[in-house]
This record gives sequence, C-alpha cells and structure tokens, in this order.
Amino acid sequence: MKKKNHLLPSVAILSQPLLPLLLFTFYFLLPSPSASAQVALHAGYSPEQWATPETAINFHSYNAGVDFRVPIVGRLGVLLGVQGRWSTESDSKRFEVDTNHRTNIVAAEIPLLLNYNFRITDDFRITPFAGAKFSYYIKGRTRDANGHPINEWFDEENEARRMNRLNISSTFGLALSYSHFHLFGGYNIGLSDMDNVESTLTLVGGPFLGLAVGF
Repeated sequence: MKKKNHLLPSVAILSQPLLPLLLFTFYFLLPSPSASAQVALHAGYSPEQWATPETAINFHSYNAGVDFRVPIVGRLGVLLGVQGRWSTESDSKRFEVDTNHRTNIVAAEIPLLLNYNFRITDDFRITPFAGAKFSYYIKGRTRDANGHPINEWFDEENEARRMNRLNISSTFGLALSYSHFHLFGGYNIGLSDMDNVESTLTLVGGPFLGLAVGF
C-alpha cells in the first residue's frame, strides 16, 4: 500500500482557470485616472501554520506591497493590493517526529478586500475589511539540517512531487488609521490540496499584523 507523502505542506487549491479571474480583477478594479483612489505602501508579518493530521509546519511570513483603495458608494470601498511574500519555516513536526528540515517560500499575492470607513474624528478612522487573497507561489525549497536541498517544490521535471502554484484564501480584519498611517491586523485562512498526485487537504492559516503609509 502506497504511503502518502506528507513531507511538505500544501500551497494550492486552484489551477489555471484562476488566471483569467486575476486578469479580470486587474482590468476592472484598478483605479482609473478619474477615480478618487487612495494609494498606500504596506509591510506586514504573519506567524502561519500549515497543518494536516500528520504534519504541522510553522512559518514566519513577511510581506510588502502597494494597495489601491477605490470608493464604491459612501464609505464603502474596495481595496486591491499587490504584494510579495517570503516565508521561512520556524519549526515543524512530521509524523510525530521533530525534524531539522527548513523550507523557504517566495510568492506573489493579490489581496482583494471590501472595507468600510468609520470616521471617528477628522484624522482617526476604524476600517473593518474582509475578502480574498490570491497567491501565486514562485519558488519553494526544503533543505536538510546541513543546508543541502532535498526538495524543489515546483520542479516541472519532478511530476510526482511537484506542487501546484496557485492558492486562494479568506481574509478578514480591522485597520486603525490616523492621518496617513494605518495599523492593520486580522486572520487569513484557507484549505489547500497537498500536491498534484494525492489530494490531501491542508489547513493553512494564521493571524497577521502590519503597517501602511498612505499618499
């Protein structure tokens, strides 16, 4: 009986049909020159965990990017972001045995969020938000305790171990804004396929915290 490969966490639930959706999002939701759009630069941190019944892997994830907020009606708006993410494995437990393997991941992401501004004073605002985050994983590599590569997650020639590159997750949270400065936090969660060969669902999620500066 073939033993399932739980060595690596999942990074995908979608396949190529997601690409037209991303192009549609960019075309119709990027602010036009006549729109009263707000632009901000942001950076954030997330202690994520990717877990199956046999595997739990914790990551330190860091991201940075640019956000465009376009008003829809009144204080309701949509935020479209473009960001890069770098994740490094902090610790892991596989098959109830601690390992010294370390995984690094590089991804490009597009958060798409609805938000609503509650204006407390002229300068202070509270903004809840919720939506989706689309991720495209560019590179992933696992090394052993001596630093030697033991797996390339997206190696096109390694069909048995190759991971899917696309993922989608749910995001919700709250931002506190004073003038042009925004402190935001929330939670990101999703379910993903383990790999291209054996579909094993992985719970991917964790809180996040960040700071943005508007223009």
